[in-house]
Amino acid sequence: MRWLSKIDNGAADAKDKVISMLRRCAHAVSVEDYQTALSSLQGSTEWVSNGRLRQWFSRTWIPEYKRWVWAYRFGFGLLVNTNNGLERQNKVFKYTYLEEKKNNSLSAMVKILITDYLPAMMLKYVRDNAVSSENFGRRYQTCIPNFLRSRPPIFLKHCMQKMEAALMIDHVKKVEETDSCYQVKSQSDNKKIFNVVLDNGKGMPSCECHDWNWTLMPCKHICAVLQSPDVTWDKVARPYMDSPFFTLDMEVVNIPVSGLRVEIGEDLDGDKEMKELPSPKHGPGAIKIAAIQCREKLSLIQNATYLCQNEETLKELNKQLEAASLFINSHLYLEDGLCLEVANKTKHTVSKQQVSQSTKDIRSIKTKKKKCSFEQMSLKSFRKMMNEDW
Repeated sequence: MRWLSKIDNGAADAKDKVISMLRRCAHAVSVEDYQTALSSLQGSTEWVSNGRLRQWFSRTWIPEYKRWVWAYRFGFGLLVNTNNGLERQNKVFKYTYLEEKKNNSLSAMVKILITDYLPAMMLKYVRDNAVSSENFGRRYQTCIPNFLRSRPPIFLKHCMQKMEAALMIDHVKKVEETDSCYQVKSQSDNKKIFNVVLDNGKGMPSCECHDWNWTLMPCKHICAVLQSPDVTWDKVARPYMDSPFFTLDMEVVNIPVSGLRVEIGEDLDGDKEMKELPSPKHGPGAIKIAAIQCREKLSLIQNATYLCQNEETLKELNKQLEAASLFINSHLYLEDGLCLEVANKTKHTVSKQQVSQSTKDIRSIKTKKKKCSFEQMSLKSFRKMMNEDW
């Protein structure tokens, strides 16, 4: 994006069209699709007339195609499409641990990294795994399937949301003479059928939808198959479900803490990641179904705007979206100028004492000898514990 935006490279005027062609190459789900997209790029006017573009792409990107083309990245766990995680770690270290120590030397910075930052991150890692484990007292809502328990909250929440969306899919057909192949009808196009495979023999499930190809996380079509009669999560490829992305790190969870076993009870049912999980056991109401369908269509429109190169079409779409926005806003419930979710919602008063007690219950972590919390454990005591137990 930055390279294309530079005036000196001569591609700024056709930046959107070039990005669209590059995206087709990157999102190719098969070798044939990649070759077709690449041929289309190399035959375009922008490619032929711009020597800098040909040199940049041929030298920088084509030699490394296996690292960024979807067709060559499957089978390696989740697809990492961003470096936000590294940027976040850098931001925490820079503004939390070095904010008041900007004049320190390089050796002082390394010391802070080793003695403060890394132990704090390790403490957080142990805590995050422990609070999600049933072995340490985590109690899950009854609507959560057993197979999804004791798994990372992000993965659990993702699957529950997809399972809820899958309730609206009413056409799932098993392919004859196969044990793990199914056909699922698309909701946005009744003529389109997605082929879903729960185990391709190489340790991976698969689906032909964009959602799966983008993240390799269970999509609503896979979840629709898993909610069919006589189909369970155990049929999903075992290496895939045992991926470190989808399982807790039990090795750190079981680290002895100075001879004490940490037990986390039902007070953690209210933690942030687990609030308001959708329940796939109860079908969504008509309003919720319509809302989900609208959001899915809006998502498809958003994706299409990246590919459309007709200015008049986009202008007309913008007018229609403005009309749609005015239409939906005219049917919202307002009270004193504020938009509320529902009208006449019953209010419940809660005393300060109840709030204080509830907060105390959620924060507390019990041990056999005393009460403590991972947040309250100092880095000094944590490093001492690690030296004693490791």
